[in-house]
Amino acid sequence: MKDEVIWFTELGKDKDSMGGKAFNLMKMSDMGLPVPEGFVITQNNLSNGIDLILKEYKKLLEKYGSVSVRSSANVEDSEKASFAGIFETTLNVRNKNELLISIKKCFDSIREPHVKNYSKRKGIDPGTVKMNVIIQGMIKANKSGVIFTSDPSGTRNIIIEASDGFGENVVGGKKIPSRYLVDKFTGEIVESKENSTILNDNEISELIKYAKILEEKCGRPQDVEWALDEGKIYLLQTRPLTV
Repeated sequence: MKDEVIWFTELGKDKDSMGGKAFNLMKMSDMGLPVPEGFVITQNNLSNGIDLILKEYKKLLEKYGSVSVRSSANVEDSEKASFAGIFETTLNVRNKNELLISIKKCFDSIREPHVKNYSKRKGIDPGTVKMNVIIQGMIKANKSGVIFTSDPSGTRNIIIEASDGFGENVVGGKKIPSRYLVDKFTGEIVESKENSTILNDNEISELIKYAKILEEKCGRPQDVEWALDEGKIYLLQTRPLTV
């Protein structure tokens, strides 16, 4: 079938065909930003594309050692609603059975009651929610976190949150992160909280650079997830910053 698997590097695809998260990953890849490789499985008949999915998955497994299985619904990571933490995500998938089970869980998660409740609160008809699934190379992060390219309180600061290990510690609220407030125009650290030794100056400077690029290219403030592996920063997703 057509377009059952779309790699992030394939240009010219529209947002509706792959969902918000995958579309934003593709945009970042097209900007030349450091994004772990991956592809999206569209909402076409999944049963007819298993062989192709497994073939492409093996390419990622050989390079990264494991993959993440992530949602990319048509309503996700939009200006209206982020759907952050609403759908199913599975990390560190290393074999065929885990992969197929995780893909099914992700597709099926649109039918969960909390998805319907969240959709209604955001003024979205639950019946219009369609799921696509991302298979992405897994970063062995020793540091990770989020960037808010603009301060929601209205200051001229970029906010960086960071913790040791993978980003679920921060975005999932499992660990209090280090927090850096950085002047967007001078690059000066205005304030830091908790353990301010997690990031060095070079890492902060690189994150600021990516934050500025994304806000400029996307045309509005962004909420960005990142991870650092062996000294290299990777961008895992970006979405419009919502308050």
